[in-house]
Amino acid sequence: MTLRKRFALYVSALILLTVFSGTVLFSMIETQQIEHEIAAKAKQQLDTTRQVLTVTDALVSEQVKSAMRLLIERGEALGPASLGDSVPIKDKTVPNLLFGTQPQAAHYALVDGVTKIAGGTATLFVKNGDEFVRIATNVKKDNERAIGTILDPIGKAIAAIRLGQAFYGLVDILGNPFLTGYEPIRDNQGQVIGIWYVGYKIDMAAVQEVVDKSRLLNTGFMAILDYQSKVRFRSGHVSDEQVQTLLKENTGWDISRYQFDKWGFSVLAAYPRAEAVDMVR
Repeated sequence: MTLRKRFALYVSALILLTVFSGTVLFSMIETQQIEHEIAAKAKQQLDTTRQVLTVTDALVSEQVKSAMRLLIERGEALGPASLGDSVPIKDKTVPNLLFGTQPQAAHYALVDGVTKIAGGTATLFVKNGDEFVRIATNVKKDNERAIGTILDPIGKAIAAIRLGQAFYGLVDILGNPFLTGYEPIRDNQGQVIGIWYVGYKIDMAAVQEVVDKSRLLNTGFMAILDYQSKVRFRSGHVSDEQVQTLLKENTGWDISRYQFDKWGFSVLAAYPRAEAVDMVR
């Protein structure tokens, strides 16, 4: 092989090595850049959702506290709480709840008067064995007042009441999310005989709008799950089943999430790593 050919071969090899090295270096830089951009977009979407949830919680929580003060003040103004004779409520027979001499079972002046001023919903529960039964309420079920229904026996609210404590937070009431307050009603001996309740069905339109329009790359998405891991909201281009399947299998996806502890919500943003690799190619 002549010197000229050797030199040409050497130069060609050097050029190929340089191009290959440059390609690898460019690929690494591009991969980092794309991953950084995707992570930044995911963080931006998560932060936006967090802000909407925080503002919604702050506004509605203040309404709940104000309405609870009004309900208790008006109830106590009628007289001390006590249990009266048993009365039929729907398919149950329960003790009547009295404020002074005024029975509250199937009487709605107190709860309706509060919500007329403060909005939302209000309920009086009476203790009946281990249950707490709605005896006066403007919470509706099948377009009727939900009297005779019971407080969720395994929920967070009843757990607090059984300890003699108040509960304020998000609960599911007859299938709908409400930001609520529950305070124990006590008789003259300090025994818990019922529950004061106020709550507001949360208008999640702003949250839904943010999440529904979100997208990471082509198929990435956002979703919000409640404390029971039920999908409450998700990007419009995926289904509840797709979200649940991804969370169970979690193969090939990058997932960022945070907990909105006040409501027990989990907010997540996810995208397939394969799409990022395709972009680099």
